[in-house]
Amino acid sequence: RQILTRVVFPSALPDIFTGMKVAIGVARSTLVAADLIAARRGLGWLIEQAGTELQTGIVVTGIILIGIMGYLMDLAIRVLERVVIPWRDFV
Repeated sequence: RQILTRVVFPSALPDIFTGMKVAIGVARSTLVAADLIAARRGLGWLIEQAGTELQTGIVVTGIILIGIMGYLMDLAIRVLERVVIPWRDFV
């Protein structure tokens, strides 16, 4: 049991966090795509409607907001990663 908790699990943590980063990116992309296609409200729907009505300011603002949200999610995972595995060599 100690081998599992003190060796195996800690050595797997960097890969677990890498998987979390990839999963968040894929989930966000899927959510935005679904929002653009089938939603009746939300940021993707707002971007789609604004694009239909040629309101480029709203489209650009929506895209920037999506980018900021993605950056903040990635930042949160990186901060958590530094707290949970401070021994990892961050490059």
